[in-house]
Amino acid sequence: MHAGMKLKVRHAGGELEVPSQKELTHLWQLGFIHEDDLVLREGSDTWTKAKDLPWMRGTIATDKRENKMFWFVVAFMVVSLGFVLFARGKTRLIADRVVSPPGSTQAKSTPQGRAQPGTPAPPAGQK
Repeated sequence: MHAGMKLKVRHAGGELEVPSQKELTHLWQLGFIHEDDLVLREGSDTWTKAKDLPWMRGTIATDKRENKMFWFVVAFMVVSLGFVLFARGKTRLIADRVVSPPGSTQAKSTPQGRAQPGTPAPPAGQK
């Protein structure tokens, strides 16, 4: 089959004429043509599923690999977010347990958000 051969595609209850194999592959990559859509090559009487066309097999494998990679990245991001939230919670618990020694000073923030050095630390157990 050469690149200029016309194809017919049965898709979603209708028929679509595609001018070339290249155009059919492009429509496949855009998601308009699906694996089970039927394709009729010019000069043939046999309808073939798009997934069974020789030049589409490599495209299907690539799509599946990309799909697996997408879900791997999503899972990695979810696990990373969970770890960050877990770590933030732990650091707050640890910070709440830390008690300043008697007589030490602690920086306090002002309404403008600036720290005032030299403010006495609160007694143990108070914030």
